[in-house]
Amino acid sequence: MRARSLGTALVAAALIGASVAAYLGLISGRIAAGDAYPRYSSLRRDPLGASVLYESLAELPGLRAERNLQPVGSLAGRPGSALFRIGAPPYGPGYRDLFPVAVAGARVVVAFAPDLFDPIGSGPAGERPSVPEPPEKAVPEPPEEAKESKPPEKGTAAPDRPRPDRGLRLRRMPGLTPALRRAVRKADEPDLPAAIPWRGTRYFDRLDPGWRVLYAMDGWPVAVERPVGRGRLVLLADAYALSNEALLADRATPLLAWLAGRASRVVFDETHHGLYEPAGLTSLMRRTGMQGFGLGALVLAALFLWRALAPLVPAPPAAAAAGPRLAGRASSDGLANLLGRHLRPAEALEASIEIWSQHAGARSEARREPIRALARETADPAEAYRKIARTLHPEKRKGTP
Repeated sequence: MRARSLGTALVAAALIGASVAAYLGLISGRIAAGDAYPRYSSLRRDPLGASVLYESLAELPGLRAERNLQPVGSLAGRPGSALFRIGAPPYGPGYRDLFPVAVAGARVVVAFAPDLFDPIGSGPAGERPSVPEPPEKAVPEPPEEAKESKPPEKGTAAPDRPRPDRGLRLRRMPGLTPALRRAVRKADEPDLPAAIPWRGTRYFDRLDPGWRVLYAMDGWPVAVERPVGRGRLVLLADAYALSNEALLADRATPLLAWLAGRASRVVFDETHHGLYEPAGLTSLMRRTGMQGFGLGALVLAALFLWRALAPLVPAPPAAAAAGPRLAGRASSDGLANLLGRHLRPAEALEASIEIWSQHAGARSEARREPIRALARETADPAEAYRKIARTLHPEKRKGTP
């Protein structure tokens, strides 16, 4: 019977293991196909991904490439590091949340997702209308005594510093449709190639003098950069040049080397794709390389449960020689057995009378002495018990054994 149960458990475990393996195979096949991650993610391996750039930088000696799956606020920018955000949405924060990283000294490169799937045609089709900035209000000239510089009072907030992207807009080129073109270098930067592949139709508008135009297409600035704090901020209106497709068909190696600069640590941000690593025990074990320890703990727990359910060793000989257990006895039999082990036959009747007196209470006072006299007159305890029972219950004489 035990062998049959063990065989059933093994078959069930084999079926569960096969199902899990098939499910993991489907998931890994989907991931290997390259379409399980968003466009321009460094985890995506098809032409629309950016895994080739990540893996190429990771193979370079003296350079460490890593992915960021934590909130951007946890990033610590420092000189000698670079941060890539490839495929950023044209609308929303885009890159403004990375300003602290650049101010700390890092080189921040943001490549916006091209409008590959915008409706074909000219004009602002598929584009959100830009909201014009409100006109500046005329501020009256303060009096002369108010112009003197005074230190801010304690508890008051310091005035906001002007952002370097104030007024910058990403607009669509009129009359252009998504197609593979060439962007021409405009900056006096010999390390940059003269032209790079370009597929997007957007350009940067309302640039202040602090921005330097790196590349332009048909006169529209499409790649710009500027210093921010101790670092630099580089914006590309199209991420095609960093994609797997471009690195295979039309690679611009000097551009990639210039974007990485002399960084010894390159971080690829994945949070704008909605990819986050939840903080917990599993993520901690993955970062510290303790997956083997966790697997070993699971195996030990499974063996403990198996040991608790089915002993791995045969029963000891003493337990087997003890004989079959007695079953089918009532609790009164146990009480009789207990009394028989601790009272002599001559004392059993006297103990029974004492217990009856305690339970009967005041009603037993008048009949206690006659009952004790009957017990003393009869030498046989069984016969004395019968006489006492007939005396106490005369109506049950015929049924008394």
